[in-house]
Order: sequence, then C-alpha cells, then structure tokens
Amino acid sequence: MAEVSKNSSSSISNNNADSDVIPTTLNETESQPSNTSFTFLYEKLCNAIFLADRKTQEEIFCYCNFGKALIQRRNKLASKKQINPESNAVRILNKEVRAQLPANISGALLWKRIEKAKKHYKLFNVIGMDKIYRIHSFSADSNSKMTNKDINTL
Repeated sequence: MAEVSKNSSSSISNNNADSDVIPTTLNETESQPSNTSFTFLYEKLCNAIFLADRKTQEEIFCYCNFGKALIQRRNKLASKKQINPESNAVRILNKEVRAQLPANISGALLWKRIEKAKKHYKLFNVIGMDKIYRIHSFSADSNSKMTNKDINTL
C-alpha cells in the first residue's frame, strides 16, 4: 500500500494536530483503532461550515452592492438624458461598466454577474439587507436562479 508521509499531510493542513488523525497507510482505518478526537473533528467541521456561511453571505452582500450601484446609475442616466431606463440607459451603463473593468472579462461572464447582482439587489432591497446574515443554506448562485416574477412575489 502507498504511504502518506507526515510531511505531505502537514502540507495539506495548516494545523500540525491534523497530521495525527490522518492515517499513515490506506488500511489503517480498517485494521487499527484510531486515536481520532471526534470532538476536535466536529469542532473543525462546525468552524468550516461557519466560515463557508460567512463567505456566502459576503458574496451575496457584494452582489447586492454591485446591483445597487448599477440600478442607481441606470436611473441617473435615464433621468439625466430623459431616456427609457430599460433601453438606452442600459447600453450606456454597459459601456461605462465595461470601460472600468479589465479587458479579459468576457461579455457573457459580465452579463451573468450583472444580472445576478440586479436580482440580488432587488430581492434584498425588498426584504431587507439585514436578512443576508440569516442565509445559511442558499448560495449566491441558487438565489440568482429565482426569476424576477419570484422576486416580485416576495
């Protein structure tokens, strides 16, 4: 059987205590009792879940801020130039956004992120930005799959 060295296991994790719970051979878990601390592993799992939740919430908050800035700028362009906010103002806004971003961002990726940002802003602007911190089981991607009709229903 292939052996996993202590050096490779410590490079995988930041905590040297983790190297004690990683089996030294592939069959160790089957043939020998483990000295694994379930409390330690469970706490580590809980911490990882907490950090993942925070990252998801931060991502959603960033989408909301981007969406808010886009919508406010679109409305400002529409009122300043006396044009339809859903047509000409959007084209002008897209040019402004594109000019400020790196050239290597594809049009499709930018469009997806703009749409996702506007949906997030519309949703959380209605129910309250403070609700972002209550999200634990939904990702920014799953939230953005809601249709505008779903958001308006809320």
